[in-house]
Amino acid sequence: MSAMRAYHGFHEESSWIEPALLQLTPEALQKVMSADELKEYRVFLEKIVRLKPHTLSAEKEQILASAGRALSTSGKAFRALNDADLTFPDCVDEEGNKRPLTHGTFSLYLKDKDRTLRESAFNNLHETFGSFENTFCELLEGHVQKALFYARVRGYSSNLDASLFPHEIDTTVYFSLIDSAKKGLPELHKYLAFRKKKLGYKELHLYDMYV
Repeated sequence: MSAMRAYHGFHEESSWIEPALLQLTPEALQKVMSADELKEYRVFLEKIVRLKPHTLSAEKEQILASAGRALSTSGKAFRALNDADLTFPDCVDEEGNKRPLTHGTFSLYLKDKDRTLRESAFNNLHETFGSFENTFCELLEGHVQKALFYARVRGYSSNLDASLFPHEIDTTVYFSLIDSAKKGLPELHKYLAFRKKKLGYKELHLYDMYV
């Protein structure tokens, strides 16, 4: 928590830097970017210039930075619930032995050859998450609204554009990946059929995908 407070405090104190750089004349900004003393930061400076259309005035950037702590509440609440407060019931193996279930042991159990253990771990973890479905829905809604707020304030056309533009990725890349995945579905289905046959199961479940 103290680290996050320090992060937000630093962000508030340094929020004026980018608007100040962008107020320089093109000649002065180019001089800054080509300075030998700043060569290690050239990529960072180029990114600041690229984000100019979505960078606000120093006063508005200060307001956004100050709001950062409040807007990050849903994310912090999710991490507190997911990483600390949630506990899972023990799962059982094929011999009836109880096994402790945590986020760490879950990934190990899914690779175990004991199908009873895999199924028990899978169901116990997801049923526990399911018992908090309304809470998780509200936390997700808060995260989406935070992203939407920033996208609108900074003048992006969508949350997707706001997520990809800073990384120099066009939205067409995102949709082309989805199209490629859809085109590859027949091959995925063949693989699933092959796995089902080799494992000798009448039905293939998600907990059978990692063993």
